[in-house]
Amino acid sequence: MEENKNFAAILVAAVRSTFQDPNWLKKILIGGLLSPLPVVNFLTWGYAYRIFVNGLNGAPELLLPEWRDWRVFFRVGFWIFLITLVYVVLIAFGVIAIISLTQGGVSGDLQTWTLIALGSVAVFNTVSPVVFTRFAEEGRAWACFEPDAVLRDLRKVVRLDYVQLCFLFYGIWFMALIVLGGLPVIGIPLVSIIQFFLTLVFSHVFGTLIGNRKHAPPSTITSLDE
Repeated sequence: MEENKNFAAILVAAVRSTFQDPNWLKKILIGGLLSPLPVVNFLTWGYAYRIFVNGLNGAPELLLPEWRDWRVFFRVGFWIFLITLVYVVLIAFGVIAIISLTQGGVSGDLQTWTLIALGSVAVFNTVSPVVFTRFAEEGRAWACFEPDAVLRDLRKVVRLDYVQLCFLFYGIWFMALIVLGGLPVIGIPLVSIIQFFLTLVFSHVFGTLIGNRKHAPPSTITSLDE
C-alpha cells in the first residue's frame, strides 16, 4: 500500500515539475502538433523515450528536454516504431492462431480484423515499458525479443500499481479523445497536445517504477544518444 502511495506522489510530482519549466508550453505544443503526423511523429517518440530513460536512471523529477537533438530523437523513434510494429504483428498472429484453433477460422470482415489490430496494440502497450527497458539497457533492438529476459523483467516489474498505472493512462488517454475529439477545428490538435503531455508524464512514472524495481545502475542504461 505504501508503494502505491509513493508512485501516486511521483505521478503528481511529474505533473507539477512539467509546469515548472519556463518553456513548458512551447515544448509540449511542438510535440503535440508533431504527434499526429506519420513518420514525423518518430521525433515525439524519441523525445518521450528520453524522459523514460531519465526515469529509469532515477531522475527525481520530470525534466523536459530541449527540442534540439532532432536527429537523435528521430533515430530512436524509428527503432521504437520498428520494435512496436514487430511486436504488434507477432501478437496479432498469436491471436489469429488462437481464434483459428478454438473457432475453426477467422472471419474476414473488417470489424474482426480491426478488433484484432486494436487488441494487439493494447496488449503490446501494456508490456511496452518493460520491452523498451530492454532496448535502453542493451542499446540494441534485438534485446527486446529475447523471451527469457523479457519474461524475467515482467515478473520483477508487474505489480498492482503497474496495472493501475496502465489503466489510468489508457482511461485518461481515451477520455481526452472521446470528450474533445469531436470539437470542430481545434478538437484533434487539442487531443494530440493533451495526449502528448500524458505520454511524457507517464513515461517518467513508468521509467521510475521499473528502474526502482530492477535496481539497474545508471551506467547500464543509455538514451542511445552516443
